[in-house]
Amino acid sequence: MEKIELEKIRQLIKEGNYELKKLYEEHVSLDKQVEVLSNKSYLTQKEQEEYRNIKIKKLQGKEKMLKMIANM
Repeated sequence: MEKIELEKIRQLIKEGNYELKKLYEEHVSLDKQVEVLSNKSYLTQKEQEEYRNIKIKKLQGKEKMLKMIANM
């Protein structure tokens, strides 16, 4: 995400937007999971599927957050 988008998200969270806070916390958590899997030298088939699913879920959450800040 762009720096300005992150600043807007943080500001809205401070203002009490709990839905956005939940999405952002989930995004950060998914980002950490992606990092862990990315640092592995080899991924099993199951891990590859998990990696793809996490990336999809992360992207969907990002899109929701961007829509929310665009509408505010």
